[in-house]
Amino acid sequence: MEYQTSDMRHQTSDLIFKSSIQHYVTRYLLSITYYFICFLLFLITNHALCDFVIVQNGKPVCLIVIPENPSEQEKFAINELNFYINKITGTILDIRSDSMPIQSGNIILIGTYENNKYINSLYKKRLLQNVDNLKDEEFIVANITDGDINMLVTTGKPERGVIYAVNRLIEEMISNATGLNPIDLDFDLPIRTTLSIKDINIRSKPFYPIRCTISQEDPTWLSRHRINISGAEGVWTGTGIDDGLGTAFKYVYDSQFEDMQDESVPKRMNRINNLRKRLWDLRDRGIETYLFMYVMGEPTKAIMAKHPELLEDKVKYQNSRNGEWYQPISWTKPEARDLIKRLVKSIIKTYSPTLTGFHLRSWGWETRAPNGDKSQLQKALWDIYSDIINSALEVDPNFKFIISGYDSVWLKDPDRTNLARLPKGTILMQKWGIDGEPTNDPEIKISFINDVSKYGHKAVIISHDVEEVMPLWMIEADLFADGLRKYSVNPYLNGLGGFTLQGEGGLAILDKIVSSRLIYDPNEDHVSLMKNYLIRGYGEKSAQYILSGLRKNTNVLSDYFSDYAGTLSLTGKYGDGSRGYATRFWNIVGKSAVKDTLSIPNIKSVEYAKERLSSLLPRQQDSANDIYNAKISLLPSSDQYLSDYMDSMHLMRMWSRFFASRLCLVEAREIGLKGGSRESLMRKLSSAIEYSKEMSNEIAEIKYFID
Repeated sequence: MEYQTSDMRHQTSDLIFKSSIQHYVTRYLLSITYYFICFLLFLITNHALCDFVIVQNGKPVCLIVIPENPSEQEKFAINELNFYINKITGTILDIRSDSMPIQSGNIILIGTYENNKYINSLYKKRLLQNVDNLKDEEFIVANITDGDINMLVTTGKPERGVIYAVNRLIEEMISNATGLNPIDLDFDLPIRTTLSIKDINIRSKPFYPIRCTISQEDPTWLSRHRINISGAEGVWTGTGIDDGLGTAFKYVYDSQFEDMQDESVPKRMNRINNLRKRLWDLRDRGIETYLFMYVMGEPTKAIMAKHPELLEDKVKYQNSRNGEWYQPISWTKPEARDLIKRLVKSIIKTYSPTLTGFHLRSWGWETRAPNGDKSQLQKALWDIYSDIINSALEVDPNFKFIISGYDSVWLKDPDRTNLARLPKGTILMQKWGIDGEPTNDPEIKISFINDVSKYGHKAVIISHDVEEVMPLWMIEADLFADGLRKYSVNPYLNGLGGFTLQGEGGLAILDKIVSSRLIYDPNEDHVSLMKNYLIRGYGEKSAQYILSGLRKNTNVLSDYFSDYAGTLSLTGKYGDGSRGYATRFWNIVGKSAVKDTLSIPNIKSVEYAKERLSSLLPRQQDSANDIYNAKISLLPSSDQYLSDYMDSMHLMRMWSRFFASRLCLVEAREIGLKGGSRESLMRKLSSAIEYSKEMSNEIAEIKYFID
């Protein structure tokens, strides 16, 4: 539907009611009354109440007015606005500097009030209130009329707030064009010839100050979704083999480290240049950047071959680089400690001024600790952290730090002595739950968060996708929403900094959209947000089926992963397949998992598992049916939407076959424990095998969801 001007509406009224003078007079009087009320309210508020028209009949009727010397963030905001206007209408708006006089018409003002002369003038005239006391990342979007100029102001603090103001304006444009609210900026839209927005007067700021990704995402996407920290820059494989401080020499071209490099000069220079460009792109979009490093990780092969004086004795570990052992960099030798200090300084100098800080992580085997007394190693590791922090601050006094794994396996700090020594504003990340399992409660102690805040730091909860059940997993938006809101409404909580982004490929984009929005505003209607995204991708009827199926699957899998329906033991007593909550998909479906299920020790445990699986299976089948039923009315707006749907359909079926297979295995175990016939036992095992084959067939059909 196209929006019409008031003149067009009157012309239409004439045609409709020309046979009825009474109707015409009535409508005319009502119109006069309406505009008189508009005029009175305008005199009171200085805000226009009629639609602000941006494009009419395919032609721009509005200008963008920007600061004479816009910052890079303001330039990005300007380009974003025109990008979406072009996406919606097929045209763009002219851009003028605030140094040029404008006498009348519609204009969109972009910039901070200090940098945009028109916005500053509105503030001085008291037409724009309280713009001088905006909080960090707070923004204003408002219609204001000054004489013959009708202005749409988008301003914020600092420049990042300007980006968020423009993002909000774009959301309003899309909502007006589609009739959907709330919406996400990842929208496919048919071209419209007219674009306008209703009267708007919004002042907004984020609920949580830290909205972080710990996966490498597109900088523009992050900015559009108000993510302000990219916390996993550089290499991150999650193994400690090539993403630790011990291999961080690849980030520099400093000659003093040349004989410690594993990469050739051309490869290294390409890495450095690509990382520099990415850091600039992130900074220009208002996003802080942190280089990720395990402390310590394994040393380079060159160090092992040429610098044995820096190393300690070998430590056996089957998941090391050579599959047998690693040889750690010393945590105590002076020459090794000096090397770390020099490397830290070189990295910061290489990427200044775009590198905000380091994300330092120490937990589990990725730390690659030497052999020795654990309490002494704990102290030595804290000393290394002090070396890293102090060396960084010598180069850049404003350098920042994220620390993962504080007061866990490593970085023990029961009396908070080391917490007190960290630079103010340090971010301390804690995993959701025990090990990132899909639950609706992060279970981070309030006392811990308050302790972190007491020392001037911020705690952040890692809500990243459930890596422990990757690569085939679930939509977690409902669980995330429940968990986040447990903290956002807690009156006894002080200083929770925020959460991290979650979500991977396929329809898991819904997790990204929901998590980014709720970290900004926990009260957002996340269900409508998902539904509206699916409506634009598949049509309204199919969207309802898809959303229903995905949410049912979330409920089923969260229920299953709480105890694996008794088919696996969290303690390892059943067999070799149990991994606690650190179970990957292949541990759930592999040989060891089958061994676990067939090793259930007694009838009571078998009956429990049978009851649990008998409950889960029909619920998952219901989920799969919902997804399939969407196919009847499916109207995919792109090939990507179609592939995401097909992958989801196969995924839901796969989980149905999985539960059916496991139920057959449990029933087979029941027959065995009760001394049933061999024939009945073999029938159950044969059925389990058939379901497993069907499950494999469904997995083979999944094209894109597996990363």
